Amino acid sequence: MAKNFGLYGERAGCVSVVCGDEKEANAVGTRLKGIARPMYSNPPIHGARIVDTILNDAELTKSWHGSLKTMSSRMMDMRLKWVSNMT
Repeated sequence: MAKNFGLYGERAGCVSVVCGDEKEANAVGTRLKGIARPMYSNPPIHGARIVDTILNDAELTKSWHGSLKTMSSRMMDMRLKWVSNMT
């Protein structure tokens, strides 16, 4: 659902850490897991509320379906053009 509703801001990101040795890497990994666990255990609710609002309103649902159709048609056209350019 997140992709189809454009809810990409939900926990998007990357962190990279360069460590001096395996012991340090293990310590950093443990710390990062401790930070990440609460975020995944208690996901934000606002994305679910957006989806609920759209799906419980006939006009918003109709508009969303139209947007999906437009997006999927555009993607299909791009794929067909790419395939035809590859041959």
